[in-house]
Amino acid sequence: MKIALVGATGFIGSKVLEEASNRGHEITAITRHPENAPQLPGVFGRKADVLKRMQAIPAFEGHDIVISCFNVGHKPDPGQNVVRDTFTGVVNLIRATKESSVNRLLFVGGGGALYVKPGIQLIDVIPGLGEISGHEWPEDLSSMMPPEFALWDEILRKDITHDHIIPLVQALMFFEHDRTYDWSFFSPPAGLHPGPRKGKYITGTNQVPMDGDKYAGLSIADAAIAIVDEAERDAHKWEHWTAYLPAE
Repeated sequence: MKIALVGATGFIGSKVLEEASNRGHEITAITRHPENAPQLPGVFGRKADVLKRMQAIPAFEGHDIVISCFNVGHKPDPGQNVVRDTFTGVVNLIRATKESSVNRLLFVGGGGALYVKPGIQLIDVIPGLGEISGHEWPEDLSSMMPPEFALWDEILRKDITHDHIIPLVQALMFFEHDRTYDWSFFSPPAGLHPGPRKGKYITGTNQVPMDGDKYAGLSIADAAIAIVDEAERDAHKWEHWTAYLPAE
């Protein structure tokens, strides 16, 4: 399979790149800095900025699928408008996927888009989440997370706010009810965390997965397995879904 991967050097994208490479796929790592793409079998760097749609279209052409792990919020440029650029990137990804004739997009969006009950998303019951700085999670939120969630403390920059969270949740609105191309919207579980690859996961719907009275978790490496599995199987066409793993 020929995969166009956006966000190949990010937290999730780098694991997707590694997983897809290990399975023998051909991956074009689309980034503004292709020299930063890992040197892995089947991986080719391509310079393109998805904030510029006319660069994204030719970068996508000739691939079987676009996988987007696009996120401008973790490493924003000084003065960057993260909310505006997130929405611009999402729209460009969709339009470039269609206009390049790839016509298939697997989008990694926000976990806050998952539903806690009909009509109520996780982002609705955790107000102000996008205003958190670094890893200063509210105590009531931290207490709901699996223990491995604390591993974020070691890798998240302390000087940024998570203002990308809300637009990556609202991005779901650009996908719902559109049947003009093949899309799949993956929301990581609330307890997504760094940590070792366990090699397994449970597929969920668009509901927030729980582990008892806590939010269920999943390592980034295992989320990558679920994402590449979906790329290979196309099991969630036109669906919003998640994956998780209860504590053992």
